[in-house]
Amino acid sequence: MKAVLLNQSHEYQREEKLFQDKIEAFRQKVAMLEKDSSEQEIRSREVQLAFEEERAMFEKQINLLQEDLNSHDKNRSPKQKVNILLLGQTERTKQLVANTILDREEFGPNLEETKEASAEVDDRIISIVNMPMINMLDLDASRKSFADAILLHPEGYHAIVLVFSLTQRPSFVELNALTAFGTVFGKDVYKYIIFIFTHDVRAESVKIFLSSIKGSMGEYIDKADQRYLIFNVNWNTHRKKELTGHLHKLIDNMVQKQNGKLYSNYMFEQAKVYVNTNAAIQVPHVSLMHYHNWFKNTKNMDCVSHHLL
Repeated sequence: MKAVLLNQSHEYQREEKLFQDKIEAFRQKVAMLEKDSSEQEIRSREVQLAFEEERAMFEKQINLLQEDLNSHDKNRSPKQKVNILLLGQTERTKQLVANTILDREEFGPNLEETKEASAEVDDRIISIVNMPMINMLDLDASRKSFADAILLHPEGYHAIVLVFSLTQRPSFVELNALTAFGTVFGKDVYKYIIFIFTHDVRAESVKIFLSSIKGSMGEYIDKADQRYLIFNVNWNTHRKKELTGHLHKLIDNMVQKQNGKLYSNYMFEQAKVYVNTNAAIQVPHVSLMHYHNWFKNTKNMDCVSHHLL
């Protein structure tokens, strides 16, 4: 019996030692994990500090670059603004010309009232005011169109572009409207007029049509100092850009010839005073209907009725 108890005691001792060894091994593992964790935390802090230093350096460089950019912007001349008043024979051809000048689709084929659109083109801010053709059957609408065009840019226009089809002979009404236009805006208006003749025919036919157009519109083209451009509606993008470039040169030369002065007259001066006294109204971001009564009551637009009746 004593021998049995002794054997059991030895067995318990062995098991206790094995258990103690396992506990020690576990403790060592825990210690190693804690050491690794501490080292990783230290490394993590070092990485974080290095990252923050690098970010601070980049932010400093960005601030310096921004300061240089702001300084460059201050010294750089502001983009040239160009105001263009667009009138024409048909809305479709005007739409094509206007969208070509702006280099994007802004105008649709149906224009019921004066509309403005702007775009940055070749480092210029181009603003086109597209005005409906004078309507003999609705002179009130024509008066409003003129009033809106003037009130949108009371400072004046760099150019007035008249669009006609090269293949469609101008009617008596259209020629009479040209006369009315010149009378209403004064003889100086021709110093700012540029004609654009549109077509979709072969090159050899252009001279024939141009000769015919000059026969009926020669008086007006001469008054505009022979400033006209030919525009094929089927031209590719490159050719259309060439047209825009030629138009810019014509406008630059024209305004330079007038010593930088925009087209304006006493109606624009009256409109400028009116807009300044109603500065709370943002032009042209709201409807211009409320201007109509003011402009209609002046005697400025009576010439339109006189020449169209």
